[in-house]
Amino acid sequence: MPPTVTDLGTDNQLDVDPDVFEGFAGAIVFKGSRARVRIEGPFVAHAISIELGDDCSITVGPHCHVGILIVYMATGGTIAIGAGASFNGQTRLLLHEPGRIDIGAGCLFGPDVDVTVSDMHALIDLETGQRVNPARDVTVGARVWLGIGTFVGKGARIGEGAVVGARTFVTGEVRSNTVVAGNPPRLLRENVSWRFSL
Repeated sequence: MPPTVTDLGTDNQLDVDPDVFEGFAGAIVFKGSRARVRIEGPFVAHAISIELGDDCSITVGPHCHVGILIVYMATGGTIAIGAGASFNGQTRLLLHEPGRIDIGAGCLFGPDVDVTVSDMHALIDLETGQRVNPARDVTVGARVWLGIGTFVGKGARIGEGAVVGARTFVTGEVRSNTVVAGNPPRLLRENVSWRFSL
């Protein structure tokens, strides 16, 4: 059964090949206006849940494999997922504030990975009245492997070919072709690559 589509706004676009659309379950909800969902085929998924506010967009490249993908974008959010990315188990991509999540081609996400551009609530300095925790974009480079239960927080920049160990909490920079793990992340190896086969 294809996903249900609910359009509560205007000028929203759903760009999915009908054959691709028939191949997965779930729901796509346009809660605002001027939003766009583009999923290129071939695309394999168990289930998706996508909710978009005003001026949001998500683009998924071809040859992606998805277990359960949950996407929430309140307003002004952008998600770009490169070709051949794989998401095992459940992955959540969260933009409670305006921002951008870029996921490079050929990435592998383990189960229970969360990616978010904000803390979801404002922290205010009592002396200045200014917010101290603004939202920040997230970049995951091509061919990054994120282990089970990884949390990728606002401002994270993970370089191409990096490997992030299970349950690691990433909010800063991870250099390309390194292995990190822990909280905070600790550098375990440098100058490495990885492959799907054993």
